[in-house]
Amino acid sequence: MITEEQRLDLERFALHVNKETTPLLLLDDLLKESGIERILELTTELSGAPTEAVAASVYMRRHGFFMAGLFLSISKHQVMWDRGVDEIGLFLKDSLIHYAIPETAGRRVINREEALRSVLDQWGHPFVEALSKRAKISKWILWENVWGYVIWMYANLDSPHKEADLNLLLQDHSWKPAMRRSPFHRYLQGESVKEASQHYKRTTCCLYKELPGTDMCPYCPLRTKS
Repeated sequence: MITEEQRLDLERFALHVNKETTPLLLLDDLLKESGIERILELTTELSGAPTEAVAASVYMRRHGFFMAGLFLSISKHQVMWDRGVDEIGLFLKDSLIHYAIPETAGRRVINREEALRSVLDQWGHPFVEALSKRAKISKWILWENVWGYVIWMYANLDSPHKEADLNLLLQDHSWKPAMRRSPFHRYLQGESVKEASQHYKRTTCCLYKELPGTDMCPYCPLRTKS
């Protein structure tokens, strides 16, 4: 049984345990053509995204927020969430996408590397691949949407495991065989984690500037080129 602190920490990252709600979609649906189409339509309705590529990027930022919560659970509470994607529901709260997961999906971390990799393998790679293929958007953009929340979360996390855990995510072997190199390491652009978190800047444009009434993000790489 999870503690109230664990529950509240997860809810800060849009992840709700034992939430009694009728989901709009299951995460498993996003790995099917009809489900991808629905999530892109929903994201377009919520954000006004003009293209599927922009909608995919907008959704992946939300998905990345959810993934950062899973990493926090491992690094702070030693709890990993290991369940089939057909058991994770998506629902709306205040016009934002949230995620519902059964409490029985949580289990204690035994092997830290295995737990961290499970987030990438189960909740990351399949969805980045599916969205990239359907919306014709670079995986580097989608993964950097995840990275922005991950580095922010670890920079603010009080845990004796945070440095070792983040270091594992920066290692190439943690991403194989899906990817040859760690995109998280690439996004550091030669800086230390501390430097990168204090002066955060992206290597790719997240396309938010394409949304109605939205300018470039303050950390957009296109700012230095314009």
